[in-house]
Amino acid sequence: MYYVLQNADFEDLGRIGPLLEKNGVKWKTIRPFEGEAVPSDLGDRDGVIVMGGPMAVQDRRLHPWISDEINLVKTAVERNMPVLGICLGAQVMAAALGANVYPSRTREIGCLPVTLTDLGSKDPAFQDFQHEFVVFQWHGDTFDMPKNARRLARGIVSPNQAFAVGKRAYALQFHLEVTREMVDRFIEHYPEDLKAAGIESADTMLHVFEAHEPWMRRACEQFVNGFLAAADS
Repeated sequence: MYYVLQNADFEDLGRIGPLLEKNGVKWKTIRPFEGEAVPSDLGDRDGVIVMGGPMAVQDRRLHPWISDEINLVKTAVERNMPVLGICLGAQVMAAALGANVYPSRTREIGCLPVTLTDLGSKDPAFQDFQHEFVVFQWHGDTFDMPKNARRLARGIVSPNQAFAVGKRAYALQFHLEVTREMVDRFIEHYPEDLKAAGIESADTMLHVFEAHEPWMRRACEQFVNGFLAAADS
């Protein structure tokens, strides 16, 4: 059974949930933003998944549980457990591994291309991906590459888009898991982010998302299958 750390009401597993069920993976969701305690002991858990959220890794005084997530991820990686960090979760993993996390020069929002590195194209989790592919982004922070991590994908605004540590820990700055309903909630709750990113029309962004959604659905399944295969290795 996995721990799933959910950091915002509407940033849940999304498409990943049904894929875990399909593969017989069980999980327990913990919501620190609602006051639920982040476990201090992994016990006999199978792995850890850390989802996105509107807060920053630097907001530890306002959200003390971020430090607890960092410590949990650090322990899981040290124990060579399967770990997956998405968006804020990727930044938590970077911080857990000693890398700097800081505001990006601009917010990265919408459907944007990322490119696999040579290591990424050889990685089992991305082996069926095209060299360049479109993902959904919604973040204002970025991170340096942790020591001993392998950069798997790069972007234009944020050069570090995906990395892996060992064979079982992965971090994705971007979102493959989001559904149209989740994007609607992003727009509803973070309208100031659109303005800051210079996006004048949310409707236009949604049309672009809908055009790429079939690919992102397949990509999410490919990645999750690869992650779970690595977890079982």
